[in-house]
Amino acid sequence: MKNVFVIHGYNGDTSETFGPYLKSECETRKITCFLPIFPVKQEATFEKWVRVMDEFLEKGLIHEQTIVIAHSLGTQFWVKYAFLRNLRYSNIY
Repeated sequence: MKNVFVIHGYNGDTSETFGPYLKSECETRKITCFLPIFPVKQEATFEKWVRVMDEFLEKGLIHEQTIVIAHSLGTQFWVKYAFLRNLRYSNIY
């Protein structure tokens, strides 16, 4: 089943910006949308963000039909994360 992850940038989460709109649009199309909340600013480290995404990966929620929409630092994070986790099938927008 197709799903979407929206990965925010260094300064904040998407739940107060464009995230709710994307989530609503996905849900009207019967697509599950996740808005993970990562540590921000001084607390934002790759290792901490990995722990957040690994929870989804371990539950099988990141797969061949996953679409990733990333913003700012989220784009760099996703590319490195996908490479390290051998997610060669991932899509990023």
